[in-house]
Amino acid sequence: MEKTLYQVRWDAMIECLQRVEDEERPFNIRFFVRRHACGTVACAAGWMMLDPAIQRLGLKTVTKRGIEKEWEAPSYNNTEGAGAIAEWLGMDGDLKNKVGESFTPWCYGQPFYKITCRDVRERLESLYPAVQAEWERQALETV
Repeated sequence: MEKTLYQVRWDAMIECLQRVEDEERPFNIRFFVRRHACGTVACAAGWMMLDPAIQRLGLKTVTKRGIEKEWEAPSYNNTEGAGAIAEWLGMDGDLKNKVGESFTPWCYGQPFYKITCRDVRERLESLYPAVQAEWERQALETV
C-alpha cells in the first residue's frame, strides 16, 4: 500500500529527529534556532526546519518581529508555532494539541535543560497509533 503524504511527512520528521540524536547535534527545547559562531543550537522543530527534506514537504519558516527582537517559527496553512507542525501532519482537535505540545517543554515534567531530542521523538512515536487512527478516520470521511 502506498504511503499517504501525511505518512511520508511523519517518517521524514522521525528520521530528522533520529539524525539529530545520532549526530549529537546541540539541542535545547527552548530555542527554535540559535546560530552561534560555535554552531547552531535548536529545538526539535528548529532542526526540522533546517532539514531540506522537511522543507520540500511543505513545512515553512516564518520570521516574527517583536519590539526588541525577531525570531523564527514553523508555519503551515496560516498556522504558526507547534500547531503548524501538527496541522502539517494532518491533525486536528485534541490530537493536534498533543502532537503540537510535544515540541514544547511543558509536557515533559522535568526542567527544560534535561529534555532531549530523544524525549521528543519518543513522545511523538508513542502518539503514532492515535495519529494513524486519525488518518484512517479522515480517509473514511473523504469516501
